[in-house]
Amino acid sequence: MRNILKPSAICLVFAVVAISWSACKNRKQIVSEDLSIITADNYVKVLQAKASGWTLFSSKLKVEYIDGGSSMTANASLRMKRDSLIWMSVSVLGFEAARVLITQDSFFIMQKMPQKHIEANSIDVLGNYIGTSVSLTQLQNLLLGNTILEPRQYRWSDSPDEGIFYLKGRKDSIEVTHRYYFKNIVPIDAVIRSLTVYNKATITYQGTQKTNLKDVPAKCSFKIEYSPESQPISVNIDFQSPEFPNNLTFPFSKPTNNE
Repeated sequence: MRNILKPSAICLVFAVVAISWSACKNRKQIVSEDLSIITADNYVKVLQAKASGWTLFSSKLKVEYIDGGSSMTANASLRMKRDSLIWMSVSVLGFEAARVLITQDSFFIMQKMPQKHIEANSIDVLGNYIGTSVSLTQLQNLLLGNTILEPRQYRWSDSPDEGIFYLKGRKDSIEVTHRYYFKNIVPIDAVIRSLTVYNKATITYQGTQKTNLKDVPAKCSFKIEYSPESQPISVNIDFQSPEFPNNLTFPFSKPTNNE
């Protein structure tokens, strides 16, 4: 015999369905939270979203290196695999002069002129060049204008009249300060200070440009200071035709144990 639901039971069923639908609707609203406007309450989520969503990056570069009274310009090709490696080919006067490969734990330089020579070092040696310790992922984030520490490790402050917000954080032996424009979260600069020695690195960004995936810096300048008395080292980088491709190769002959 068929069971016939009483009116009160039917109302109860509809009530349960309505509550379930309402809960699903609320969950959807939480998942699709609007992250287009950055505030002191949501900056961690916004900056995490800004730094994620990519696997491969490539760009042509125009590089200017200034060390005291001497300077040099070169063209380069930059390729990166997120959290895995950075590859660069540097050309001078139309000839490939060197290749650089940075992994999570190593730093390789393949000098091709005047003769081929490969040098392998710990990534800690790269920190000596830059002026302060830095990991592969942190360097990738710096190049793309993202925070180098996890966003939750920063304190937020802002200057609405100037349209700027500040982030200051510490980890291990470094202190990092970032400045961004509120509009489109455009990076202005980042300052990395060692807490144990004088070393200081300043990265300044000039504008952004669109790619097939997200905006990236148009230009950035690294200024590295080892002491108040010494001349700083400056590296100016222009990004040309940046993109986030689906496939990339990273040709590099690593040294063997016999080399």
